[in-house]
Amino acid sequence: QSFLVQKGSSCVTAPGSTCLKNFRQTTTTRAADTRCTRAYTGATNETAAQIIAKVAVACGINPQALVVMLQKEQGLVTATAGGNATRYQAAMGFGCPDTAACSALYYGFFNQVYSAAHPSKNYALNPLAYRHRPGSVNHVLYPPNPASRPTASPLPTPAPTAPHTPPPNHPAPPPH
Repeated sequence: QSFLVQKGSSCVTAPGSTCLKNFRQTTTTRAADTRCTRAYTGATNETAAQIIAKVAVACGINPQALVVMLQKEQGLVTATAGGNATRYQAAMGFGCPDTAACSALYYGFFNQVYSAAHPSKNYALNPLAYRHRPGSVNHVLYPPNPASRPTASPLPTPAPTAPHTPPPNHPAPPPH
C-alpha cells in the first residue's frame, strides 16, 4: 500500500473518480487450479494493494509484474487524476483486443488483475508451446500491419518468474 501511496501521491480525485492508492473493491473467492496453485479468498472492501498482493501469492507471480502491467495499460499507478469506472473495469487490458471492445466477461479491477495473472503461468508450464522462448532471439511483428518488418527481440534466460505472454498489441517498432 505504501508503494501505491508514494507513486500516486500527486493523484487528485474528482466526482466519479478514484485514485489507485484509494481504490477498494469487494472480491470473490477463486479456487486453486493448475495455473494459480493457491486459492484466492475473497474479502470485503480490499485495497488495490491487497488485491495485487493476494493475486500474486495465489498465482505465484511477482507482484511487481502486476504493478507494471497496471501502469502500462492504464497508467493508474502514477496517475495525477483519479480514474473513472471504465479505467478500472479494464485495468490490465485483459480481454481488450486492439480491434474491438473489451469483453464484459473480464470487467472489474479484481477480475482484471486475476485474469491477467492467471494465463501468465501458461508460459512457465508450457514454454515449448510458444514461438517466443526465453534464451532465443525472437522476431516480433508489429500489428495491425502483419506485413511489417519483424524486429529481433531477445527474451531473458532463464525466465525470472512467469513472464507475461506477449499481448497482441506490441509497441511501435524501434526506429532504424
